[in-house]
Amino acid sequence: MTEPRRHFVAILRDLHVGVGLLFLFAPLPILVAAARGRSFDPTDLTGPGSIVRNIAALFADTALMHGLGLSLLVGLAVTAVTVPLGLAGALALDRLSPRAAAVLFAAMVAPLLVPGLVVGLATSIVWRGLGIESGAVLAILAQSGRIAACTAVLFLMRLESLDRTLERAAVDLGAPPTLVLRHIFAPHLAPMVPIAAILAFVLSFGDHDATIAAVGTDRTFVTELSTRIVAGPSPAIDAAGLVGAVPVIVALLVVVVRARTTRHRG
Repeated sequence: MTEPRRHFVAILRDLHVGVGLLFLFAPLPILVAAARGRSFDPTDLTGPGSIVRNIAALFADTALMHGLGLSLLVGLAVTAVTVPLGLAGALALDRLSPRAAAVLFAAMVAPLLVPGLVVGLATSIVWRGLGIESGAVLAILAQSGRIAACTAVLFLMRLESLDRTLERAAVDLGAPPTLVLRHIFAPHLAPMVPIAAILAFVLSFGDHDATIAAVGTDRTFVTELSTRIVAGPSPAIDAAGLVGAVPVIVALLVVVVRARTTRHRG
């Protein structure tokens, strides 16, 4: 690729990333305005309809706070499960023949092509038959299959930049597979672990369809909000959206920045 063409591709890539970030951050001013309710004075921080007042009411809402706690619990558990699963899946695909890897990859990403509600219902039917009732455990199981596929794709992308001559040299020198994994694969894949963890947690926290089919009468933060929205928008719901959106968007921004840094280093 010539230098002018490489420069043009870099501009297009940065433009694409910029549009994506704009899409992520654009809703924030709208949420801030909506969360203020009927108060539009920017200096009014504690009066009726202010952001502080609505957020305080939000944290006093026991149902939403219970949902937030359940979302955090499920998100952390899903992250702990899906990052090792995704890593193992990526390493397995890397070791297989191209034909076998294609079949396994298709089976791995298949849950991503199925509606989340179907995945949640199927998970509920299978695991309830084995004695696991609706709740946090079932939500973790329903989310893990889909999210593990996403983390595996991240690790596969990272493996594409691995210098295979290092692996071949280590094998020729008689290094056992465990030593190759520890000293060649592990250092190369390590920068992708926090990115995969952040992505897994964000996907879990924001999941609605698979979760609502699995948790039953119990509700996470997102599923509780969805039931409230049916009754119509309100400053409290907008404040909840603001509180939930800000950390998610910040986390996604961290993923983008770290992914770009990792790509340049790798």
